[in-house]
Amino acid sequence: RPDYVKDIEEGDNSTTSTKLASGLYWLHIRTRDNAGNWNLTAFHVGPFMIDVDAPSSVPATDEENLTGSPVLKWAWPPAADTHSGLAGYLVTIGTTPDGNDVVDGLFTANETYELDNATDGNFYYLRVRAVDNTGNVGDFGPSSDGILVDLSAPHDLTIRINGGANYTNTTKVTLGLGMKEKFSGFGGMRF
Repeated sequence: RPDYVKDIEEGDNSTTSTKLASGLYWLHIRTRDNAGNWNLTAFHVGPFMIDVDAPSSVPATDEENLTGSPVLKWAWPPAADTHSGLAGYLVTIGTTPDGNDVVDGLFTANETYELDNATDGNFYYLRVRAVDNTGNVGDFGPSSDGILVDLSAPHDLTIRINGGANYTNTTKVTLGLGMKEKFSGFGGMRF
């Protein structure tokens, strides 16, 4: 309930509070005329929320460390926000753990993100920052551990029978196999 001490001079139509902490507040206003008469009841506004605290940071994780697809997927746990609640996340993707050369601060309300145009031979790392409903932005959480994209098939396959011999006098044949692979290395062969 407001007191009977005048806080704002005539002609002024606003005032600024002292610095307030995060929480719920109510405003109670009483008016006075030039003759010194105060109205009997106060005007009440509230509750209104003040939130100056940023949400928590969260770690990003990727589905795999190596993929043969240009579609990459990440996820993260929900961030915590004590006061106004969570609005969403700012997604940053780079070709280095702290990079932003692919996506820089894209907003999403989801706790997952999918990139559908990853390019051959690159590592991709994702970090997120939580944003609350008053616009406070949290710190980056730890980056994902990276996904290597390998869209290139092995090439220059070589097969050598018995060390390259044209003839053999044995019933067992030894195959020597070789190939070149640009990014992810030799994974196996099938006959």
